[in-house]
Amino acid sequence: MNMNAPILFKNTKYPNRCPVYFWRPWYPSSTFFELLYKFDKLFDQDYIKKTIRELEFTLKEYFRCDYVIFTPSGSASIFLVCKTILNKNEVLLPSLVCDVVPHTIQQSGNPMNFLEVNSSTYNIDENDILNKITSKTGAILAVHQFGFPCQMDTISDIVKDKNCLLIEDAAQSFGAEYKNKKVGTIGDIGIFSFNNKVLDACGGGLIVTNNQQYYRKMNEIAESQFSIDYNKKRIIRNLIRSWLLSDYPRIGNAIGGLVSKEFIPELTEKINSITPLLVQNIFPEIEKILCYRKKNFNYYLSYLKANKIIKPKWENQMKPSFTFCTLRFANTSTRNIIKSMLSKKGIQSAVLAQSAHRKYNSKLHLPATDLVANTMLSFPTDPHIDEKHILCVTDRINQILYDEPNYI
Repeated sequence: MNMNAPILFKNTKYPNRCPVYFWRPWYPSSTFFELLYKFDKLFDQDYIKKTIRELEFTLKEYFRCDYVIFTPSGSASIFLVCKTILNKNEVLLPSLVCDVVPHTIQQSGNPMNFLEVNSSTYNIDENDILNKITSKTGAILAVHQFGFPCQMDTISDIVKDKNCLLIEDAAQSFGAEYKNKKVGTIGDIGIFSFNNKVLDACGGGLIVTNNQQYYRKMNEIAESQFSIDYNKKRIIRNLIRSWLLSDYPRIGNAIGGLVSKEFIPELTEKINSITPLLVQNIFPEIEKILCYRKKNFNYYLSYLKANKIIKPKWENQMKPSFTFCTLRFANTSTRNIIKSMLSKKGIQSAVLAQSAHRKYNSKLHLPATDLVANTMLSFPTDPHIDEKHILCVTDRINQILYDEPNYI
């Protein structure tokens, strides 16, 4: 695939049908040939472990941090941190979050309380931390939502003053920076995911830290509890599904719909043996991937001309990873109509987070979180799409909002 900027698409009339798929991993063109060439290595325990050690060293250099632990998933990373470091102390986290996060914290046995978000940035409202933090608070979980860094200076100052941990959930923000520092390395511990994210590797996760004591505690448990999945049938199934999602997304999506969505976070998860090889293959292209996502994101902003669209904001000191383009619309009805009408044209979109407090603490009143959760809609920025696809999306949205006011 050509990773350079696409040629400017002159015809602003969108095609009648231009399918846009949401969960579509991107791999360098030679990836699956290399995996087939190394097929026997997928079942070689020593080779996979060696690859993981090499990856941890490479990623340690990339993040300019002291310690890296490769994990089975982002949720396994959160679970490991909660179990080994927090000692059942309270976790403060934004309510606008994927349900996997609070579910994992709950399963770990740690109490939690939810924070309001900023309706412009979708990240933590720093002022609400001061309202909620108490002597029982063990950590603030700063979620860098949709690839956009939190206001880390303010959060760091609060955490230092209150003497609790700052954990960064950078699952959606691999490669993003705040004041020239990679997100995930600013707090005490950073968490990443390689599942349906910037670097998509059929599962897998990462923990980074500069604290030797935390590293030793977590690594001891990780080495004893996490294992690698060498089951031949599952490896072949995961390999085929990843290939289909990337190159034949219609088939891959159909298969994906048949897969159970239930999951229980635990310390016995297994690392998919193809994941380290995929990360090893994709990582050299990370800067090109980030550049492509930024260009695609800017195409959305450039071509969305209709009113009633609220676009995200960020500061100059931030370098987002532009994992998704998340927009807000006038109300829930408008959002749902747009999502439905785009779907009829073969264009996928997604609501990536909910008001978690509604499920876990229904008495809590967080109006900004509810507003964002009920009006936002996310669109893909991955390198599979280009300006033609984005014009198809944006022209349709503009048409709905301009020409079909009776729907809104």
